[in-house]
Amino acid sequence: YVDALEKDMRLANYSRRSVAVYRSNVIRFLKAYENQYSEPKAIPAEAIKDFILSLYSSSHMVQMHASITKLYTRIIGQPKKTANIPIARQESKDPVVLDKREVMAILFTITNLKHKAMITVLYSSGVRLGELLNLKITDIDSTRMLINVRQGKGAKDRQTLLAPEALTLLRKYWKECRPKEYLFEGLKGGRYSETSVEKIIKKASAVARISKVVTAHTFRHSFATHLHEAGNDIRVIQMLLGHKNSKTTELYTRLSTRHLSAVISPLHGMMAS
Repeated sequence: YVDALEKDMRLANYSRRSVAVYRSNVIRFLKAYENQYSEPKAIPAEAIKDFILSLYSSSHMVQMHASITKLYTRIIGQPKKTANIPIARQESKDPVVLDKREVMAILFTITNLKHKAMITVLYSSGVRLGELLNLKITDIDSTRMLINVRQGKGAKDRQTLLAPEALTLLRKYWKECRPKEYLFEGLKGGRYSETSVEKIIKKASAVARISKVVTAHTFRHSFATHLHEAGNDIRVIQMLLGHKNSKTTELYTRLSTRHLSAVISPLHGMMAS
């Protein structure tokens, strides 16, 4: 069942990360009931509901609901099993955004050239982590100062910014490391590990004494917010991020402090001696 689900998702051109997440969720679900039921077809809807309710956050519940639904709909052929299980309402939380000083503090703590280049590209281009690690050497267009993102989320190509500072660092990195296929490769070649990048960011954030919870996606949020604060049109930001829906990009108008900087607190001047 798990292998069939993975094959189905790969044929539908789901990202490697999505396939891994769905696979992990389904394995976890099936293992929970392997001693109670002879096969997944025998697991009742109520048991599925209880399993989803046992998860510790609404985001995990939503993710697991989607994984189990795909299993029963696409592979097992029992779409009614999850049809009446409500989807958990997700908590509405604003994403973490670093200010520019915090971004630079993190970058200054990283001494490894490859690591510094990866995090620099993450912030300066706004690419997703999976997109960063899928970049090939030929995707860097130094003439037009653009990065070509091939088959990003939604299996769509797009272009985003290549900062001069990032290009300088990439050239230095390429001369030293000489990657063969991917722009950023592991020690034995091949695509660099997403887990390893997150560990780099976590360590650098701790060294830089950043109290916020920083992940690879935090740099994407920071990229978009800083672009909006600099006065860039939201439609341009949408294009650079590769958002299908403009409402997704409009989040950054709320996170941006651009419109707040001109507002004066009513306390201002009241306590002057």
